[in-house]
Amino acid sequence: MFGVRSSAVETRQIMNLYFVYILKCADGLTYTGITDNIDRRLSEHQNGTDKTAFTYRRRPV
Repeated sequence: MFGVRSSAVETRQIMNLYFVYILKCADGLTYTGITDNIDRRLSEHQNGTDKTAFTYRRRPV
């Protein structure tokens, strides 16, 4: 049949889980991001690991 794969040719796709998050910054502005590791990403925002980031001067988030 057209468009149907046999089980011998079956492929597996691995999907990663991502999170969309919204942070409220100290100045009241919001920041929206996406990540596959929410704990790590929140820590990066709170610790200010990137001086060029939107949230760097708006901490705490």
